[in-house]
Amino acid sequence: MIRTALHFIRMARAGWVLAREGVFFQIDPSLVPTGLTLPLALARLISRTNDHSAASRLPIAIDRLGPSYVKLGQFLATRADLIGMEAARALEVLQDRMSPFPKAEAIRTIETAFGQKLDQIFEEFSEPIAAASIAQVHKAKIRNGHDSKYVAVKILRPGVERRFNRDLADMLFAAQLAERHFFEARRLRLIEVVETLSRSVKMEMDFRLEAAAASARAPDGGRPDGHHGQARQAHPGRRRRRRERRRRRHCRRPRRRAGGGAAGGADARRSRAAARRCRRGGL
Repeated sequence: MIRTALHFIRMARAGWVLAREGVFFQIDPSLVPTGLTLPLALARLISRTNDHSAASRLPIAIDRLGPSYVKLGQFLATRADLIGMEAARALEVLQDRMSPFPKAEAIRTIETAFGQKLDQIFEEFSEPIAAASIAQVHKAKIRNGHDSKYVAVKILRPGVERRFNRDLADMLFAAQLAERHFFEARRLRLIEVVETLSRSVKMEMDFRLEAAAASARAPDGGRPDGHHGQARQAHPGRRRRRRERRRRRHCRRPRRRAGGGAAGGADARRSRAAARRCRRGGL
């Protein structure tokens, strides 16, 4: 119930932003299903503009909603069959550019991911040279045998996974609601659209795919220092999840029954110590 209420609250905010920018103003009320006539009238009422340039205002509204909606807009720009040619052309202007997050935050992410200080990993580490909705890129120098080598370090934005997951869950909820109540939504396969976008975003967040592609393009097929490709992945969340899975597997292992004598007592003490570590969350 709470999750559903949160979906509605966030959807209402997105609808408010779109309505204020006049995105719904050009929609013909006669073409709208009966259940949406009143919301459309309210959206037209709160619009800041009363002209017929709704398509040109669409990229502005989507940009205000954040990176998840920018990705959705870029995806919909390729689907004129869903939103019409005019809206698709308007969405082509969306650019996946954002202001970079601080270098200090990037350094903390790297040190957490690799479990080392930055100067133990890189000889040099630059300010961000490019930033997008999912990640940003830094130029760094690493030791490569007896020489040094410059590489690109792509770092996931802090909290971006959580935000994308939340927004994609909202979009999927809206698509399911629309397909449940409106035939036109079922015809357009809105759920399939959101699921395709979700798969695309997950692939973009997995830097291992980009590293593999970079390795394939490299003349030597990769670096001799054992790191795959020209990109190093700074992804502390995934590493924490792997450690948690290992801990759970360890804690589920059946303990052998302790035998008699001194050896049995030592085994029992080790088992109790391991159980305490599992409860504390360590191995």
